Amino acid sequence: MSTSDDEPKRSSTSAAPSPGWRARVPEVLGWLSLVVVVARAATHWSDDPGGDAWDYIRSIHDFSGSRFPPGFPVLLFPLSGSLTAMRLLGTAFTVALVVLIWASARRVAGWWAASLAGVLVVLSPLVTDQASQIMTDAPAAAFGVGALLAILYGRERLAAVLIGLSAWLRIVQAAFLLALPRKVWLTCAVVLLPLLVYNLAMNGSLTGYAPGQAEFRLDHVVGAVRDDQHLVATGPANWQLYPLILLGLRGGVVPGLLVLGAVGVWRHWSTAAGFAAKVVGIDVAMYLFYYWQSPRFCLPAISVLLVYAATSVVPRADAAPRRGATAQPDATPRT
Repeated sequence: MSTSDDEPKRSSTSAAPSPGWRARVPEVLGWLSLVVVVARAATHWSDDPGGDAWDYIRSIHDFSGSRFPPGFPVLLFPLSGSLTAMRLLGTAFTVALVVLIWASARRVAGWWAASLAGVLVVLSPLVTDQASQIMTDAPAAAFGVGALLAILYGRERLAAVLIGLSAWLRIVQAAFLLALPRKVWLTCAVVLLPLLVYNLAMNGSLTGYAPGQAEFRLDHVVGAVRDDQHLVATGPANWQLYPLILLGLRGGVVPGLLVLGAVGVWRHWSTAAGFAAKVVGIDVAMYLFYYWQSPRFCLPAISVLLVYAATSVVPRADAAPRRGATAQPDATPRT
């Protein structure tokens, strides 16, 4: 009869029961943490536009003599009539960085990890302090975390493009090519090539640093360098400073960041943790040899560590599906 024929249809098309409010708690906290940390980044304002800000502003109309890549002055050009507008660009990139950290943690280990990422960012003022700076630190770090998120979604070629573009803001990040899978190195190199040609034509070197300036030297690892406040840094040498920053003992970073990040990388290695670990190593290794020291140089490393630190304490059962994982077939018997 038609009644019996309709019965299976009604049961098969009935809506699944909605999850209870307890199941929604991680999701609500995840969104709330994002709102709080974005608000902090957007409202954190400083009267100081940043150490190298005036060099970037001068480069808007005259690239000659600047050792910096042209990418950031190009972004500033439409805003060059207003210092406030240029600061708002820094705010926008800082907010983007925060969102990307949060989204990456959510992709790796779900909503609880996203919530914890928001808390860790709030406890790391070095990140949100970038919001009023006319500097490349937050933009370059945002491109780096964007590459991490792209790899988490299996978009490795997009990640290569983003790493290449990040070098147009900060040439040191060209070395992040080594953190990418070899199969996309060529894609990244294509994005980098015009920048290297530009640097060679304008400054006589591939890096943009004029030959003979020797900003990167072996003796800077253990010898005297400069920092943002002193002609000669009065604190620890580079080889001591940067591990202290990553451990959260200096520089406005949540305490224990390196330890928590290492645990998260170990627990979630099958995601993009290998890329994240290489970014941390390359970022710190490059600045060990630099003649200037500052916690902001570690922002790309700190950003990816925040992602994996947030995943370090999330139960494995809450973890999101790994990249390339396929859904399990339905085990319900079919009749």
